[in-house]
Amino acid sequence: MAVNKLNVTTRDQNKENAPKRLRKEGRVPGIFYAKGEDSVPISVDMLEMERLLHKEVTIIDVKFSDGKSRKAILREIQRDPVRETLVHIDIMGIKLNEEITLEIPINLQGTPVGVREEGGIVNHLLRKVEVKGLPEDIPEHIEVDISELKVGDVITLEDVPEDKFTFELEKNHGVANVIMPKIEEILVEEEEEEEEVLEGEEVPEGEEGEEAKEGAKKESGSKEGSEKSSE
Repeated sequence: MAVNKLNVTTRDQNKENAPKRLRKEGRVPGIFYAKGEDSVPISVDMLEMERLLHKEVTIIDVKFSDGKSRKAILREIQRDPVRETLVHIDIMGIKLNEEITLEIPINLQGTPVGVREEGGIVNHLLRKVEVKGLPEDIPEHIEVDISELKVGDVITLEDVPEDKFTFELEKNHGVANVIMPKIEEILVEEEEEEEEVLEGEEVPEGEEGEEAKEGAKKESGSKEGSEKSSE
């Protein structure tokens, strides 16, 4: 299991506009908390935090400015909805001998038989799952082999080994399956293509003249009929 160091600095939460000033200085405000302890306002270098988020990390070795060190996990990360910059982080202190619940990603491995030989497509039903266990027994991610799946087959959590942790979700929950593309979608695409072709077609040379002649004949016949009736 990967453990990465993160330097944090305690901050004064009562200062006016402190979080805003910290962000301008390139730091992210946050909170460090642990079971049975008072929460501590902290700040973290934004670039250091971004580098950490690009790694597969479960446990963090938090280094405080006073020299103390604590094992912890990232519990919540908030980003600006427009600029996607870090706005706030929550870090939870842990004990290695106490179980925790953590959400980890599920990665699919291999190309299914149903895709290679039957023209199906993979449907990734569950991308993250909560697991419970001792911090050092929880992996950064779970790999699921789907290479033997045929069209109509499905892999559930029951098919995934739990090892030293347990899933916090029903075992019959689907992880991935292979399905055929919807026929309705294919037909709609074909109809749209046909409509585009028809709209772009031009009337062949000569046909437009014939249609005009037929129209003139009908108009002439209509006039003659009206003249006879008036006589």
